[in-house]
Amino acid sequence: MPAATRVEESNPIIARVTPLRAKPASQWIFLGPFFAVEAALIASAVDPGSVWDAEYYNDNQRAIDFMHLVAIPVVFFVQGFIGLLTVWNTRFAAQLRYSEASLTNATHLHVETKPHRGEPKILPVAQSSEFVFQQSTWRYNAARDRFEKPAYPVSHAFSRYTEAMDAPPHENAAAMRTSRAEFGGNVVDIRVPEFHELLVDHMLAPFFVFQMFCVTLWLLDDYWMVALFNGFMMFTLECTVVMQRQRSMKSMRDMGALPVTNVSVWRGGGWTSLPSTELVPMDVVMLDSDAPAPADVVLTSGTCAANEAMLTGESTPQMKTAIPGRDPHRAATELNIEEHARHMVFSGTQILSSVAGDSKHKAAVGVVVQSGFETKQGNLIRTIIHSQSRVSENSGEAFGFIGLLLIFACAASYYVLERGLADPTKQRWKLFLTCTQIITNVVPPELPMQLALAVNTSLMALMKLKVFCTEPFRIPFAGKLDTCCFDKTGTLTTDEMLFAGIDKGDAAAGKVVRTGIAGSPELVLASCHSLVTLADKKTAGDAMEKAAVDALGWTCTSSDTVEKSGKPAAGSTSGPKRIDIVKRFAFDAAIRRMSCVVTVRGDRHSNGMLVLVAKGSPEAIARICGKVPAHTQELADTYASQGLRVIALATKTLTCDTAAVDDMQREDAESDMDFAGFALFECPLKSDSKETIELLQGGLHRCVMITGDSIPTAAAVATKVSMADDAVAWVAAEDASQKLVWQPYHAKKNDGGKSGPSAEPPANVPLFVNAEALSDAAMDDVIKRFAQRVAVW
Repeated sequence: MPAATRVEESNPIIARVTPLRAKPASQWIFLGPFFAVEAALIASAVDPGSVWDAEYYNDNQRAIDFMHLVAIPVVFFVQGFIGLLTVWNTRFAAQLRYSEASLTNATHLHVETKPHRGEPKILPVAQSSEFVFQQSTWRYNAARDRFEKPAYPVSHAFSRYTEAMDAPPHENAAAMRTSRAEFGGNVVDIRVPEFHELLVDHMLAPFFVFQMFCVTLWLLDDYWMVALFNGFMMFTLECTVVMQRQRSMKSMRDMGALPVTNVSVWRGGGWTSLPSTELVPMDVVMLDSDAPAPADVVLTSGTCAANEAMLTGESTPQMKTAIPGRDPHRAATELNIEEHARHMVFSGTQILSSVAGDSKHKAAVGVVVQSGFETKQGNLIRTIIHSQSRVSENSGEAFGFIGLLLIFACAASYYVLERGLADPTKQRWKLFLTCTQIITNVVPPELPMQLALAVNTSLMALMKLKVFCTEPFRIPFAGKLDTCCFDKTGTLTTDEMLFAGIDKGDAAAGKVVRTGIAGSPELVLASCHSLVTLADKKTAGDAMEKAAVDALGWTCTSSDTVEKSGKPAAGSTSGPKRIDIVKRFAFDAAIRRMSCVVTVRGDRHSNGMLVLVAKGSPEAIARICGKVPAHTQELADTYASQGLRVIALATKTLTCDTAAVDDMQREDAESDMDFAGFALFECPLKSDSKETIELLQGGLHRCVMITGDSIPTAAAVATKVSMADDAVAWVAAEDASQKLVWQPYHAKKNDGGKSGPSAEPPANVPLFVNAEALSDAAMDDVIKRFAQRVAVW
């Protein structure tokens, strides 16, 4: 592998690592050679006779003196500019101050990043051939001839984690020290640079250097009062921006830092309490209720309810279940953190409830798989800090405009120079200074100061709104935004879910029942959920599930039990009094449904009966039902087009006993079910959603909705907030050959379905896209050709 690509290719951050050896300062091209030229020019200016022939000098004295006058500052300027380039650009620094070397002889490493993954850096290399970049440690693997991060245990078989307590990897001090040396401490802490470090960084920025250069020109031209005042103002503003930036970084550090807590860890054959900073991967830990998750942990026993708002923004608590590590059918399954997120408790989340899986433990038990900055929270913090390279005030349009002005400035400067040289009374120094000032005035020297003042004012305004910005000069770029993307639930609509009723989808299809709900629909809505009961007896979980349980007059007495409330909902009939949840098949986004095995108690007809209850999208439930009433999908689309969330329900009576439930496979259980109707929910719009969208559109911003809801539901909301008019919209589909086609969204309503599909939608109509209904090739086509026209994804 070439020296310039010694890095693990699958990593998402680093593009290449090049070993370098620092050159002595005497070999820097912008020092030694320039010093020699400068010494010669100064000697020539002080004693012309030592360089020039006396007669030649006397004949051309004015031209030679002017050459000295111009050449000396120009050489100094070029030297300083090249030196600053090595500060502004690591590639220049690598070329001019270092030479490529083998890893054994390297003193530094040039780390180049992938696009939008932070700034490249030149870092000193440790004797052990390792370096720290963006809070991650990279070590050289001689066998693979590349740098790699420590191998965290994130893809073992389920059985490996389940057996961790039987054979803990950290039973002795030597093993503990080895793991600690490999993975480091479990710390997520952001270092806030000192004031002088940030100030130097700001003062070496191109615009500030340009400002100081202009101030120097003014000082040389007798404008010392203006120059000193501007210099003082610029320095003061930079200090203010630095202080605001420090304050924002401290606030972000306080919000993102992982609190140090005592955690019960299995060490030495028993449970011991240790600070969370001492955790290393493959530690077996007990997760307490009402405490922050100390690291990324895969559950091996018990269940947890976690608030992941810190990571995802979702305020709804998530139910976490143990991996089936002892299930012979799934024990060999390899962990995938994204795919098996329902088994993961992530660092930075708040554990609301922790229930033990057996009598041996007081709470849920899990195995640490990632720690420190490699956790999901640590990666989020790292992305915020390092997601972009340094933002400057430059753009292609600005360079083009400045280039045009520079042409006129050079012409004006040449004119002044020509007229000045023709005037024998004109001071040559003043002439050169004037010509330089004409060129530098292409960019008004006050512009950076005005920009700094505007940025500082914006920072203070954002701070009052509790919005923190670690890169202040990104703020002006907000004016270049032309598209605003919105989620639906909780953003355009409220988080509140209102139970709108039940449509059984039978002979009375189209009739919504809001009271007196009994039978299968009541059974499914009361028991098929992931609600949890907290220590204070409050129920936490999905707002839709809470709304249904409350509306039907049921109460969660524990995470696995619901009971009929003392005051049932008006019009409800007799039926079961208690339902015990025996097993949950958690909601899976890939199949868009969840199900539970429950035991019905208190009903004279079905007391003690095992029932499988399921709910999900109409399409997903239809696939697992033996028989579905006609026009079920059309009925669901009708309700969805009214802005309602439509949830299909199904049940199935089981003939097995409770002991057999543990070995029950989801694929076998969810089949030949009985359709039980639709549950309808309403999510009210926020009072200011429509006004906000119209204000943005008035500012020529394109507004887009990105949601997981069905197209009819999303289209109804988009129409209500003036984001798109579904009456003229077209929706993406595929023809028989899986090619992308478009058809009118309301074709059936408008023309009885006569409008056929078209390869190209009409111009200036909003487009709706359901990614789940399209193949990868069709989605690629949508993104490449129509992304700027899609109103609802």
